[in-house]
Amino acid sequence: MSPSTDTYSPHELLTTAEVADLAGVSKITITRAVKAGRINPLRTPGGHFRFRRGDVDALLNGESPHVVPGPVEEAGPGTAHQASKS
Repeated sequence: MSPSTDTYSPHELLTTAEVADLAGVSKITITRAVKAGRINPLRTPGGHFRFRRGDVDALLNGESPHVVPGPVEEAGPGTAHQASKS
């Protein structure tokens, strides 16, 4: 299914690779966007980034995602990857 026909939660968490695929860019470009403060990820206990689907959609639509200055939040247990679709 294409992203436009999928039903998903804006709170769904995506990996760096999934965000890169949606945006049509490399994972390095997504990492640079994080370092530039254009999008705030959560961090898994292992240190990997996870991105809120709503923030990714806002960025891809040319909107400014909700970016909070400061340290990257940690994703809690069970939220490292929520790929289930409703």
